[in-house]
Amino acid sequence: MSELKDFYYSIPPFTRTFMTGVFIQSFAMTYKLISPYSLLLDFGGIFKKLQLWRLVTTFLFAGPFSQGFLFSLLMMYFSLSKVETYFKAKNAEFLTLILFNAIVCTFYAWIYGEYMVMHKPFLFALMYCWCKLEPDMTVSLWGFPVKSANLPWVMLFLSILTAGDPFMDLIGIAAGHTYIYIRLILPTSHGYHLLKSPHIWSKWILDLVDYYYPQGGNQRNIWGMGNDRQAAGSARVQGEGIRQQPAGGNSGASFRAFGGSGVRLGGN
Repeated sequence: MSELKDFYYSIPPFTRTFMTGVFIQSFAMTYKLISPYSLLLDFGGIFKKLQLWRLVTTFLFAGPFSQGFLFSLLMMYFSLSKVETYFKAKNAEFLTLILFNAIVCTFYAWIYGEYMVMHKPFLFALMYCWCKLEPDMTVSLWGFPVKSANLPWVMLFLSILTAGDPFMDLIGIAAGHTYIYIRLILPTSHGYHLLKSPHIWSKWILDLVDYYYPQGGNQRNIWGMGNDRQAAGSARVQGEGIRQQPAGGNSGASFRAFGGSGVRLGGN
């Protein structure tokens, strides 16, 4: 039991919180403790009845317990933990990424046809962002090596083969691509910096971590903040902006948002 607890607390904080929320919500739906219709994205309910919780629960809506729910848990862990680890010690940037993709996913879904569940598009958007920020990673997909730059398209193809709704994935890809374009392409190509992270967000996150982990320890380290608030603030200042090379790569390597070779399946 202690090993399970250690694993749970080793998961990055946002990923752990998000997955816990999904599990609790799915548990409540499975055992009919709550109506799933009260959790869906319904703009009429939000604006006319002020059911503001729908703006959150729609992203946590993975359905009741099932085989599909287990697959969704795996996708959550992969997508969220990867991107959260990438933005370690850059919490304001990470919060910008989360809020931007959530809002844009909702907007694109509304344009397309008022989708009521934003869970999968949101995860796909974050996965797409990570894949473009670190395009040269090799991901094993059921034993087949896939370049991370091509992973969203492979997942989209698998969704089509399994009779899924490809437009939910495409909404996520569109939202993720919008973030990459505005945050990384426009500043380089035209000098426009349209998406900046307010510095106050870093202070809020630091205050939150100080409240929950006043004595420091391993849980603070998971946030990339160590045991010293001043060091954490310094890391934030030095870490403004997004890294321009894959983690662990050469310091002189340039950023390639759309790099990577073709997909290689079933071979080296």
